[in-house]
Amino acid sequence: MEKRTNKTFPERCEQVLQFIRENYRIHGRMPSLQEIAEGTGIKSRGGQIHPIINHLIETGDLEREHGASHRFRLPNTGLFSLPLKGTIAGDSFNPEMVLDDDPNAMIQILSELIPNKIALSKIYALKVRGDSMKEAMIADGDTVLMQEGDAWNEGDIVAVWLAKENATTLKKIHQGRPGVIKLKPRSHKHQTRVEKEEDIKILGRIVGVLRKYQ
Repeated sequence: MEKRTNKTFPERCEQVLQFIRENYRIHGRMPSLQEIAEGTGIKSRGGQIHPIINHLIETGDLEREHGASHRFRLPNTGLFSLPLKGTIAGDSFNPEMVLDDDPNAMIQILSELIPNKIALSKIYALKVRGDSMKEAMIADGDTVLMQEGDAWNEGDIVAVWLAKENATTLKKIHQGRPGVIKLKPRSHKHQTRVEKEEDIKILGRIVGVLRKYQ
């Protein structure tokens, strides 16, 4: 959190706009007025945040959502809906993949979060449960964007189906000796799995992470 500083009104407006853009880039949603106040050090929502938001709307840097006087959005921001296929375990000992009850569950993300040259139809989202990938900046409760398919490169983070457990886990993949795959966590608390190629199936590789809001 930034400390409150004596900025001019234009400087505070720019500070708020940058905070909104960064929050949207990381979390895929607009911050609340309280979050803006806490994140910028501008404490008075009524006295300072509202005039700044109104000014940014007047200048075209923000748009007011239709029918919602207290909600706003970034202009010209493409939002795409992706299927949210369920929860994947970031856990070496209890791998699982729990499909949502609602097969139509979706998540909205910014177009800029979708990597270039990857078809939108090939991307889906999974919620992460567990902490075995925390050193790769993938925490419990985060949402990962996955490119569907079994193609992978050395060191990719992939969703892997494990035949022995009939379950799926999220791990960093490495080629071992011929016919053997190593699935490595990114946490010292968890162990590397060594599997035969015929006992696993790659379901997708990670192409993005949406952080849960702290």
